[in-house]
Amino acid sequence: MKKNILLQLLFLLSFSLTCVAQADRSKITYKLTIASPQRDCDGGLGICITFNVANKRQVDAGITSKENHIQFQLHRSTMNESLEKELLHLLQFSIEEETQLPMDIANKIGLTREVTIIPGRYPIEISDDYITITCAIE
Repeated sequence: MKKNILLQLLFLLSFSLTCVAQADRSKITYKLTIASPQRDCDGGLGICITFNVANKRQVDAGITSKENHIQFQLHRSTMNESLEKELLHLLQFSIEEETQLPMDIANKIGLTREVTIIPGRYPIEISDDYITITCAIE
């Protein structure tokens, strides 16, 4: 229970308050840290949201939802070079633990209920501008 509350609080506090809603309000942009909460958001893989603007693993990400999935479009232009190289060498992106998406964020991407990102290995799609990860939600 305490861990779940702490994760929710971390998730809420960690999303950058500089959220920029797109015109259709179904896609938003946040600053995410590509790291594991189990490693204090300083390494590993996962989605970790922090206010630590000096974190070399922080990137701007577009967030959208579609059916039972949430998609993170990581803006390559905002990535640290070493993080970009690390992600480009991966075939799959691992989420190690459940992460609950706060209701206010869920609403901004068109969801009407709280959702949880399901742990697992997810394919990585690479384009010139983005590294895209689509994760299952429940």
